[in-house]
Amino acid sequence: SIEKRDRWECKIGHTVGEVGVRILGQGARTALSHSPVVALVIRTDDASTLEAVLHRSLRLADSTIVDAGPEWFMTSPDRVKAWYSSYLASVECLANGRLRQ
Repeated sequence: SIEKRDRWECKIGHTVGEVGVRILGQGARTALSHSPVVALVIRTDDASTLEAVLHRSLRLADSTIVDAGPEWFMTSPDRVKAWYSSYLASVECLANGRLRQ
């Protein structure tokens, strides 16, 4: 964790192509005073949908950072990774009618 916090300001968005190239291409628009750290990459065939569902889930969890932009949330890579595992299990349950064990 950062500074012993279990969550912090995280920009969550999708990109096409290489993540590092995209981040460096954003330059100052990332709203950071330091170089960004890519802590989690999730590869998917439908990044737009996954991003939209994750953003909505974070809004439901009241993790939005007011005035920081629509892709900034108070969370952590570990929390997002745990959410993603649950999301995959939920999709599988809907598709197959059963939860993974």
